[in-house]
Amino acid sequence: MTSPFVRFLAGLAAGVAGTLAVLGGLVEGIGRLAPERLPPPPLSNRIDFDEKLHWLRERPGLSPGVLAVGSSITLQHFDGSAFGVPGHVLNGATWGVQLHQTRYLADWYVDRYPTVRHVIVFLGLADFRDCRTTPATFFNTDHADAYLDGAWPVPLYAKYFAPGDLIGNALTIAGDRLSTEGLLRDEYGTQPRTLPVDRFERKGLFYGHIDPDPACFPVLSALARDLHGAGRSLTIAIPPVNPAYLAQVSGADQSFMTLRKGIKDAVAGTGTRVFDLTDAAPPASEYYDAFHMRFPAARVLSRSIALSRGGQAATHNAPAVPLPP
Repeated sequence: MTSPFVRFLAGLAAGVAGTLAVLGGLVEGIGRLAPERLPPPPLSNRIDFDEKLHWLRERPGLSPGVLAVGSSITLQHFDGSAFGVPGHVLNGATWGVQLHQTRYLADWYVDRYPTVRHVIVFLGLADFRDCRTTPATFFNTDHADAYLDGAWPVPLYAKYFAPGDLIGNALTIAGDRLSTEGLLRDEYGTQPRTLPVDRFERKGLFYGHIDPDPACFPVLSALARDLHGAGRSLTIAIPPVNPAYLAQVSGADQSFMTLRKGIKDAVAGTGTRVFDLTDAAPPASEYYDAFHMRFPAARVLSRSIALSRGGQAATHNAPAVPLPP
């Protein structure tokens, strides 16, 4: 006679199998009937980065030589067309990461794409808020590799099972993928924010005072040393902040000065090129918060960097500006 415990285990296994079958049916059904509404598996539980992985999965032949990586400051300010053609230039940045997480992300990218020879990072105060209490590892690289390599995604949806997020994102992601205020990406992976010019006036600065976390600067030093030790170049851009932020937030000018000096000191002697673009601030109307510009103004920064290298900014039909080895 079967014991109650064995019957319990059998029932539990049947329940798990049933749940997986329902999940698999849901994922397969959405993917077949309305693929634009199927959210990516929540490997990081950050919709922007999970969507970045989905975007990369759809481009299995990428072999980038130039990689932009970092937070939303890189994601939304980097103009890939200044440095080459799609496929050769990749913007791998994502929302909300701190500098130590950027390093983790950069390490994964250069392992996955060994063709990368040049790394570009846009850095601002928001990247340096906290490199101590937040974990650097915000996704499992093995699972991300499997997903990008074409693995059947249902087991990944099951492993990171979040039914509320799956259904909620399925209702909104099709529109978000087409929205310049959502997840829309260009052919380089950049999110070009072409928001109304009155966005800042309506929404405000969003960010308050930020003191750079001193723990972030050694992380930047290590990233620079590791990249150069592997024969890769690192370029850092420090974009200007909204003039209204410096004028309205007490101590912001001193914090920004501390950041700029800290970045330059951290990478001194590593061969890293730092472009301090703080004198190129556009009017406040070209920002949509304290740190992020509308893309027509932001793309000027990339072109300034490209032009400073002794050539003209690349276009889709012109060769990329040579970067230093």
